[in-house]
Order: sequence, then C-alpha cells, then structure tokens
Amino acid sequence: MKQKVTIIFFLINSHIYCQKQTPPQSIRLLKKSFAGQENTKKSKLNQEITIHNNITPIMLKYKHWTGTYNPTFTICVNNTKIEQGQTVTLPKTDKLLVIRYDYSFANGYKKGTHEVTCIVANNAKNVHITFDWTDANRIILENGTVLEDKKVNFTNKLHDKSKLKQSNS
Repeated sequence: MKQKVTIIFFLINSHIYCQKQTPPQSIRLLKKSFAGQENTKKSKLNQEITIHNNITPIMLKYKHWTGTYNPTFTICVNNTKIEQGQTVTLPKTDKLLVIRYDYSFANGYKKGTHEVTCIVANNAKNVHITFDWTDANRIILENGTVLEDKKVNFTNKLHDKSKLKQSNS
C-alpha cells in the first residue's frame, strides 16, 4: 500500500523551509510553525524603546543681533513629555516617532510649535535626541532619521501689524 506524502513549505523568520511529511505530521508541524510566528509578532509588539532627551540649554540658545536668547522649550515624543536630561521608555508599536517641540522667546513674542516625524533604525533600543537651530531639521537623532518637519504654529508679535495698530490707537 502506498502512503501519501506531503511536501510542506513554510516560512519562519524570513527563511523558507521544505520538509517531506506524512499528513498527520505535516499538520502538527504547520501548527507549530504558525504558533512560533505569532509569538514572534507578539514579542516585536511588546518591545520597548528608550528615548534620551540630550538637549542642553546651550543647544537652545538663539543668537540675534540684539543679543543671545534662551527660550522656554518643551519636547514630547509620541505624546509623552520628556524634560531636559531625562530618559523615558516607550512601547515600540512601530518604527515611527512623532516628536513635538514648543518654544517661546521674549515672553511669548516669538513662539512656535513643530511636529517632526522620524523613523527609528530596525534594531534600535535607544534614541538620543539633540537640537540645533542651524540644522535644516533642527531635531537630530541618533538611531533614527527625520522624515518630515511640519510647522504647526508660529507667532511673531513684533511683526504682527494688526497688534501694532491696536497698541498705537
């Protein structure tokens, strides 16, 4: 009597395997391989990433012909506020981080908000954030790349003509 043989191809961690199995063995093997893939997916979802706010007051100083200014500055990563010099661990649900920073100079006369979308390197466990006014992106990441810098809000009361007219009236 001939026994039925099944050839099975399956994928585990991006590797293709081929085995010749009899039907009951092949079903058990497939169930095991899919269970292993589900566990891998779950472990990837449960990974965490540590964000280091390495922005110092010296990095935030802004030189203008009228002098050097230190703004009030806040930064949030995926809606979690991180103080200067602090470290926060966040769940790594995907490779994208949204960094939002707010700044204000001269008692609010010049202020703005930016949202920076970044992608984190595949195996990165830590991301170090620094800042530079002269850099095109301003936000500089170690273990990440800036994809988009969107200006959400900007106000300059010194150049707002409607405010000047109201104050002269």
